Amino acid sequence: MGKKDKKISIASVTGFSLAVISLILIQFFVFNDAFMRAFSGWVFHRLEIPVTIGIALSHIGGYVFSILGLKNINRKKLKGKGFSIAGLFILVPQTALIVLAFLILFMIASGGG
Repeated sequence: MGKKDKKISIASVTGFSLAVISLILIQFFVFNDAFMRAFSGWVFHRLEIPVTIGIALSHIGGYVFSILGLKNINRKKLKGKGFSIAGLFILVPQTALIVLAFLILFMIASGGG
């Protein structure tokens, strides 16, 4: 095996894939909310809980696999560091926006003061 024949870290690719799935699910959930409520509310209510669970699982899994991928790349000298970094680059801003949204909703629900 030469230097060019290094294997790609499966954990890195999995972490990146889960980050992209999380991004797609969040876009589906947030931006299609108004459309789904206006035209087919019953579909939205049936998908609300599964989509939320899917977002949470893909988000957590993306973090776990991206970090494990980085550790495996450094330890076993594998390729695919860009996949892990890109997965984290997608997930960190998502997490910040989700936390910010929950803080704003909490402030609104508690009376703003």
